[in-house]
Amino acid sequence: MGPHDPTYAATVAHRLTTALLILSLIFGVAMTLQAIGGDRDDVRFEATAPLDEKLIPKGLYASEQRTGIAIREPSGHEQRLAFGIDLLALALWVAVLWPLRGIARSVRDGDPFTGANVRRLRVIGGLLVLGVIAVH
Repeated sequence: MGPHDPTYAATVAHRLTTALLILSLIFGVAMTLQAIGGDRDDVRFEATAPLDEKLIPKGLYASEQRTGIAIREPSGHEQRLAFGIDLLALALWVAVLWPLRGIARSVRDGDPFTGANVRRLRVIGGLLVLGVIAVH
């Protein structure tokens, strides 16, 4: 094996990130077509809420309660809102996968310690900090 031959693990990592990126984009197109067609039966929203500690029996502990609502026969506005929330989460996933694929490609090519990878890691960190807040 020469100095520029990629390792098996690096090749698999690059192919895996590429496949995930392609599948995510296909899923996004399918979601968009479903939203345009208006095929949603119901729309679900989930939320968390703090519990009133006075209502919890002594000796038990709980920090939050998950609750949700399902809207049957949603209006067009409600469908677009649900689609926007789903699309934002998918966009965050794709936005993180893109620089991650670049890192995997540079590792496969044998040059992982570059300024470009530092920038990619910073972009991933920023996306995760701001994107998770935006999605939730």
